[in-house]
Amino acid sequence: MSNNHMVLRDTCPACRSRNAVMLYSCDYCAEPIRSYVDRFYSTQGHADFEYLKDAAYVLDECKDCGLVYQRWVPDEDLCARVYNEWIDPARILDVRMKSDRAKASLAYAEELLGIINRLKSGSNRIRMLDFGMGWGEYCQVAQALGCKACGVEVSQERIDHARSQGIEVMSQDELPESEFDYIVCDQVLEHVPNPLSVWQTFSKCLREGGIAKIGVPDGKGVAAQVRSRGFHWEAPDWRIPGQSGDNPVSPLEHINCFDVTSLVALAESFGFQRLDMPLRSQYVCVPALDVRAVVIRYLKMAKRRFLASTNLFFERRGGPS
Repeated sequence: MSNNHMVLRDTCPACRSRNAVMLYSCDYCAEPIRSYVDRFYSTQGHADFEYLKDAAYVLDECKDCGLVYQRWVPDEDLCARVYNEWIDPARILDVRMKSDRAKASLAYAEELLGIINRLKSGSNRIRMLDFGMGWGEYCQVAQALGCKACGVEVSQERIDHARSQGIEVMSQDELPESEFDYIVCDQVLEHVPNPLSVWQTFSKCLREGGIAKIGVPDGKGVAAQVRSRGFHWEAPDWRIPGQSGDNPVSPLEHINCFDVTSLVALAESFGFQRLDMPLRSQYVCVPALDVRAVVIRYLKMAKRRFLASTNLFFERRGGPS
């Protein structure tokens, strides 16, 4: 491929295996990928196809760990353009500010209270890291609950906004060793070219016995779907809740497609063990007399637990295996 803006990943980014098979290939400027990319970014900003000339969207499946991943990924310059120009940060922030953030904040608070309960420590003694914090909302809720919170983010617009809200921001290289009790990494690992380096960071900066919450789009069955139907997704409307993550192999962005098996295998290779959070520890703030709220929250948790969701908790037990 002659495109200078794409980088080849010739091994599995999760296990470094070369035992992979190609599931799908299509030039970015050919159908159906061109129309998908054009529609996807037209609702958020714009796509510049000059950067995608002679570039191919190629999906591979690792036969060892099961990860589905994009073989060619944007280099640093194209990544910056995608996330800061093709996706207009000001436009995204405006939409977020007009949405119901109270509901999201309540969900964050419930989750954090469950973590505090699990760690059996006062919130003022808990140091929390949001890796890929976006606009810093999770950190704000953590601080409101008394935790010491900081975040890692690459977008300068998001960094500036978070700092304006009093959030401490660090770079990945600045993170101290064994400093954090809790790390949240939500909707991030699918975007990074080298997820191994992220887990190496978690292994370094999360104390032994600390908890990591990892959330990624669910890639269950994607390989079989692609083999039978090709690229069959329609560009989602990013403004509609629940639809922006419908495509776990979205071109340029969702470059790693995890299912439960591949995500757990990656975590275990760095000394993390999957943690089943008891229902009672996750919804400690549900009003005792609100029976309907209790039932709804417990059903949501049961669904996530028993239907193999890719929103998982892990406990750090030791070093890499």
